[in-house]
Amino acid sequence: MTIADTKEKLSVHKRGVELSEDQWGCDKPVYRAKAISPTFGECVVIFFRDRGKIRTLLVFGKPLRTSEAMRIWSQHHGIEQFWRKPLKTNLHISAMSLQSREGAYVSLGIKVMNYLMLLQISISERRIFHQIQLQLTGERQILTDFITHFHTITPKEP
Repeated sequence: MTIADTKEKLSVHKRGVELSEDQWGCDKPVYRAKAISPTFGECVVIFFRDRGKIRTLLVFGKPLRTSEAMRIWSQHHGIEQFWRKPLKTNLHISAMSLQSREGAYVSLGIKVMNYLMLLQISISERRIFHQIQLQLTGERQILTDFITHFHTITPKEP
């Protein structure tokens, strides 16, 4: 990765960077630099100290302010929890993938709409998602029992 006319591995840049404590809107010591990567192209690299280690954050597309990028990074655990529990675990839609950038947008849109629909059902029923899931499973079992018990045997035509 090339930063300030120096082409090195990111780990080498990480060891030689001087973090600044007084960056506007940042609660961690940070250093921001424009970089060019043979793999990623042009990007912004943010070095910051977190729990005693220097970490890196790559920003692609619209160059965000350092404070904006750090705020997004600080929310990554909550975002992962959002995707994992309701969508991956309960709805089993983690394996969905469509081709190209448009496919990624459609896939993301479907997942978000599913979540919003479940959230609305949860609010209107005053139950958590797991309770709704158990209720639907029970109703499906009752329906299966009714069909099995009251199934009429139709004679086969010769």
